[in-house]
Amino acid sequence: MAPVLGNCRLCLTHDVELQESHIIPKWASKRLRAVGSTRNPNPITITYGQAVQKSNQITEKMLCAHCEQMVGRSEKYVAKLAYGADGEPVPLSILGISLTDAFSAIGSGISIANLHTDKIVYFASSVVWRASVAHRHDTGKPRIGRRYQEEFRSYLLGSASFPKNARLVLGILVQPANAPHPRHNIVSFPATGRYGGYHRHVFFICGLYFELCIGSQMPK
Repeated sequence: MAPVLGNCRLCLTHDVELQESHIIPKWASKRLRAVGSTRNPNPITITYGQAVQKSNQITEKMLCAHCEQMVGRSEKYVAKLAYGADGEPVPLSILGISLTDAFSAIGSGISIANLHTDKIVYFASSVVWRASVAHRHDTGKPRIGRRYQEEFRSYLLGSASFPKNARLVLGILVQPANAPHPRHNIVSFPATGRYGGYHRHVFFICGLYFELCIGSQMPK
């Protein structure tokens, strides 16, 4: 297949070969397909609040090779935190805490010294930003507006700090023993909701819950 030339939406380089960029990481789709000893060739994808069973991953010619690699570095770190294909729980030992610590901190939060928050924030921002600038309409199309699209583009490029009117919440979904729906088997594109003076952009990936809040009237 001949290379596709165009403008990279992250670094804005013109007439560069564009890569097949995944909106949701490729590793997440692989884990949905490889469940136990069986394979699920048509996992369920949730977008716009609707569940659709499809075999193809949602990609788009969006970034140049350099920007694609830059975005991919944070994806590798988050992959270590997510549930495995067989439902292996989030390896809390990586974070320097135990399951007992996690349960005792529900509702209050805990300090995790070993957590690379910079990589997690970058990852979540890249997913929401890519979904918002994508041309295709099955990515959730989070509404972050042109101002914040540019602020997040500069942040992802490394030329600006994380937008001051944004906050990120990361949640780890605990899998109850008798739960009918496995937490690790859920992947969704960002869904947007307005709450007062800010917007929440929420998505799930293999047992992880991301909530990127953007707006000038953020709750303290």
